[in-house]
Amino acid sequence: MQERVKILGVCVDKVRLDRLFSKTQTYLNQESSHLIYFVGMKTVFEAESNEEFTEFLEQCDFVITAERTMEEKIYGDKNTSSKERMLLAGRYLERLLVRMNKSKLTLYLLGNDQEQLDQLSKNLVQCYGGIKCYGSCIEEETKEEAVDFIVNDINSAAPDVMFILMNGKQTMEFLKENRARMNVKICLCIGEAEEEVLQEIGIETEIPAWIKRLRLEKLYRYFFDNHNLSHTVLKKMFQKKMKEQEIGKESDNNSKK
Repeated sequence: MQERVKILGVCVDKVRLDRLFSKTQTYLNQESSHLIYFVGMKTVFEAESNEEFTEFLEQCDFVITAERTMEEKIYGDKNTSSKERMLLAGRYLERLLVRMNKSKLTLYLLGNDQEQLDQLSKNLVQCYGGIKCYGSCIEEETKEEAVDFIVNDINSAAPDVMFILMNGKQTMEFLKENRARMNVKICLCIGEAEEEVLQEIGIETEIPAWIKRLRLEKLYRYFFDNHNLSHTVLKKMFQKKMKEQEIGKESDNNSKK
């Protein structure tokens, strides 16, 4: 039985990499569709105010943390605080791509940024030539006919794995409407994973133009990679809520004594 840890109302799987990958290989040998969701801080905040989204996450085969603060909370491993150590989600993606490349499996990319999808597809082909890569861009206002076309395109490719690079709400709505119609073995929802995880598949942090002009890219990455203002604000909000939750639990425990 899977062990799940609740982080601000979101149940996250506490699982070893070997077990997660073993289950993934089982899924790749089955015809049914399976969902693996990478959660970040944005996921938690969305779930707080959206009960439907929380229920959707609970129905996924695996919900994996893709953010360092959350991983430290779940595994309690002091080594996870080291920037040298790759997150479980990143190590899983690395192993999955190597497996897909070796077995010449098919990958479908679904996102809402065409430029990002094109660059990602190019990076994956360069690094993993054995993977057959397809993709489509879907906007929030995409009409039903266009969604039908995308679903048909997915089924024509019959991918072993699909990477969904959209936010939680958009991912949920798309899968609720179309999951039963798609011929995909594993849907990997990674749109809200942290940058250090997404870099594993070739998504790089955008560097401001003025930094490039001054040729300060290395310095910028040293100080700001994965520590931009929005990420810092999210992290502070997340840590504050976690602290409030811990205080609340302590108070409840004391009142029971």
